[in-house]
Amino acid sequence: MFPAKKIAALLIILAFSANQALAFLSLEDWKNEKETNLTITGLELSKDKYVDRVAIKTTGWIEPKETYTFNPPAIILDFPVAPLKKELSVLAKSSKRIKKVYTRPNPEVKNQIQVVVELWKEADYEVINIFGKNICYIEISDIKKPVPPTVKPKMPLAGKLIAIDPGHGGGDVGAFSASGKPEKDFCLATALKLAQILRNQGASVYLTREKDKDTNFREFMPEVNDKKADIFIGIHYNAFESQGISGTETFYFNRESKPLAAYVQQNMLNALGRRDRGIKRRMHYVTHHAEMPSIIIEPLYITNREEEALAENSKTQSKIANAVAEGIKEYLINYRTN
Repeated sequence: MFPAKKIAALLIILAFSANQALAFLSLEDWKNEKETNLTITGLELSKDKYVDRVAIKTTGWIEPKETYTFNPPAIILDFPVAPLKKELSVLAKSSKRIKKVYTRPNPEVKNQIQVVVELWKEADYEVINIFGKNICYIEISDIKKPVPPTVKPKMPLAGKLIAIDPGHGGGDVGAFSASGKPEKDFCLATALKLAQILRNQGASVYLTREKDKDTNFREFMPEVNDKKADIFIGIHYNAFESQGISGTETFYFNRESKPLAAYVQQNMLNALGRRDRGIKRRMHYVTHHAEMPSIIIEPLYITNREEEALAENSKTQSKIANAVAEGIKEYLINYRTN
């Protein structure tokens, strides 16, 4: 039996706890509570002799996901934050690089706000998060175009080793298309065509699979690195819960891979004529662990019926393969032979 005074004290503590629920949340619940209160509070533009700078002010530490599109040229940052009561917008009146900056809800992902930087022309950029100050900067500069060699090599692929990973395989089917076909089949068909084109132009090719079988990227990536491949290409096809989503995108991680992603993306856009979903910096396992320039292509959305029909068409697969090969050649000529 508890003494009367102790029982009274316990009741007071319980009553206090009920009224102060946040004080007793678990660490995970506390983190979730903090994250739901994150938001964007302001946009500011500044510039110096070399760069234009966009400052995105937030109520807490947020690391956005970035996308760069070519048609039209723009930088898009995705922030997982609460909806804004009023969208923000800033016109860049005296900038030769930035047209305007504004926020908008992500049309494809709930509870995400996009900061869109519309550009007058293609530009280079760097995203910098300042820890402790709750500011994300985008520094935008002119593209430093490489100086092409005075004599372009007739066969820029000669002597190069290109590693190609046809995504998924075996029990890992990947996504399913609108009509129920597995992504792994689209990936392999396109990869085999790309391998043949590269070999015909003098390159050596290492395929992580040449038939439908299980693969493990934690096993084949060390082998790709040991072989000292010059370039790594991961081939995937995109999918989304809404069949209306479509377009072409390319992923990269390290800065050295960004020009490769840009050349390949632009060539795929020219070949396919689909919506430009941009080049995106993401930490996928293969691009993160590759010791050479590496990208993952997502040419089409197989959950979109129109793009599924394109993806299973042999001529379209050849268009994609030729576009990737052309992008690789342009990258090697401009960035790897000087």
